[in-house]
This record gives sequence, structure tokens and C-alpha cells, in this order.
Amino acid sequence: MSSSSSSIVGSRNIQHGGSFEYNGDVFCYYGEKSQMWTTWKTENIGRKFFGCPNFKVADCGFFKWHDAELSERAKIVLHEMKKENDVLKRKTRSFNSRNNQEDELTGLKAELIELKVEMKTTKDQLKRLNREKNMYLIGMCIAWSICTVGISGFLSN
Repeated sequence: MSSSSSSIVGSRNIQHGGSFEYNGDVFCYYGEKSQMWTTWKTENIGRKFFGCPNFKVADCGFFKWHDAELSERAKIVLHEMKKENDVLKRKTRSFNSRNNQEDELTGLKAELIELKVEMKTTKDQLKRLNREKNMYLIGMCIAWSICTVGISGFLSN
């Protein structure tokens, strides 16, 4: 039984399997141990092959099928399964995106509530400061009136 770590490789539409399901090593034209890949192209979908491990930098062109060609029915079934899998992946990404948007919206709502509380606190402080200002103005008017009366009384004597 083997497990495989998968990663799609460029635009070649192939997938590398980390564990090999064959006995013996297969070497490319450079004498390096070939890697096993799985193609997802329609004409050979799901089929495994050996290829040069350096195809990205200096591809020697080595290629050898590992397994036999699939029947037309098997190709159709695999192709349909791949299409369905692609749709499910898109739906999952869309769902995750919506969840992230909902989380962001929830965060923005909480921030809005905090801003409203802060705005109310600021309005209350502004009202208090306006009352204090008015009290100072009244006090200054009274002081000015007393000074004016005092100066007039002083000048009249």
C-alpha cells in the first residue's frame, strides 16, 4: 500500500506520486532515477508514467508508460469524476470565501458598535465641556459686571 504526496506541476496537467508502486528503478537518459507521474489530460486521464526528474530545467525527453491504457468507459468515468471534483473544489473555495466575508462582516459590526459607544462617550464629554464653558462665560460676565460697577462707583467718588 502506498501513499502519495500530490502537487500539480505547471501546465503539464500531471501529478507526481511520492511513493512508487513498482519494483525496480527506472532511469532517464541522464541516468537519474525517474519519477512516477499521473496525467489528468483527457486522452490518458489517470494513467501513470515515468518521466525525467529534471524536466523543468533540462528535460532529456525520457518518457515511459507505467500502466496500460484505460478503456474508453474508464476514461469517461474518470473524466466525469475529475470534472465533478473540480466543481466541488470551486464550490469549497466559494464557500470558504463567503465564510471569510461573513467573519469580516461580523468583525466590522463589532467595530461599528465600539465606534458608536466611543461616539456617545465623546458627545457626552462635549456636552459637559459646553456646560463648563457656559459656566465660565457666565462667571466672566458676572465678574466683568462687578468690575464695571466697581470702577463706575470708584470713578463717581
